[in-house]
Amino acid sequence: MADMLVELIQKFIDGSEATLNSLFKSMVNLVFYIERELNSIQVDGGAKIDFNAIYQVIFSFACFILVIVFISKLIKTYFLQNDGDAEKNPIHLVIGLLKAAIVMICFKEIYDIFVGITSDLLGSIINAMPIKTVSLAKALSDNIAGGIFTAISCLVLLITWLILICQFIMKGVEMLLMRMGIPFASIRIAKFR
Repeated sequence: MADMLVELIQKFIDGSEATLNSLFKSMVNLVFYIERELNSIQVDGGAKIDFNAIYQVIFSFACFILVIVFISKLIKTYFLQNDGDAEKNPIHLVIGLLKAAIVMICFKEIYDIFVGITSDLLGSIINAMPIKTVSLAKALSDNIAGGIFTAISCLVLLITWLILICQFIMKGVEMLLMRMGIPFASIRIAKFR
């Protein structure tokens, strides 16, 4: 019975090798650019989700809202004189508008630079290690021959790795939503209150 269970765990680990290797090689994309991994998902009719188009729509609406909020603040402060100090120089509102616009425009490029630096750092750390590249599933399969306890330990380690990958995917979705929301969040930088 124990040999059958060990063999079942062995086949489970061997079957997960291709998936684990592909996920592990694209770990940086899973966290920082998950839309690259999600682009392969097809929806109705075989169409794929275009995250760049979604970002452009959000960016456009955020720009429109920024301009509307800016004009509204100007009208309320300087024409209606019921919101804010009408004696204050309007250049402060223009500077706030420019700050928000700069954050909206530059965030994507700054994010790409940050991800490039992080990828180089992780690559340098991996290259500095004196170990050769081994797939996780192969390492687990090679060590499973020790009996039922070793097989269950390897299965627990594999499940822990899968949970870690799921957490990376969740962080990647959070980063995607944060990048999509930055144009709207930058409106607050303008401090039109």
